[in-house]
Amino acid sequence: LLIFGMVDFGRAMYTKNTLTNAARSGARAAAVTSPLYPTSPARSLSPATGEPANSIKRSLSSEFPQDEIQYEVNVYDDAGAPVAGTVYSGDQVRVTLTYLNFPLITPLYKLMALITKSPSKTSSSIRISGEASMRYE
Repeated sequence: LLIFGMVDFGRAMYTKNTLTNAARSGARAAAVTSPLYPTSPARSLSPATGEPANSIKRSLSSEFPQDEIQYEVNVYDDAGAPVAGTVYSGDQVRVTLTYLNFPLITPLYKLMALITKSPSKTSSSIRISGEASMRYE
């Protein structure tokens, strides 16, 4: 049980760190892109083009299926209110990446369902997100 937990936990942490680094790369690209158009709602990364999507794609390795990664670019003003139109210098750009169906490779989720006697917890995938924000230049 401990070995299974370490394997899935290690893979999940690696994925979270990779998503966070890719979001940081995308946030940096978005912070210097003019004009910047926030995305809403979140969309799949695979058909997206331009910045910050291209920077995010370069940061992710080929092991991540881009059609299962959603990304969202939000901009907030100094008061924390969402900006829907023109982005001004000093606003905060926040990039969020979400891996929708991160596969668990060990049968730990089945064992946990047996231990907790919860048949609803038998999913073999989880959601993992990475987020970064930077000041728009």
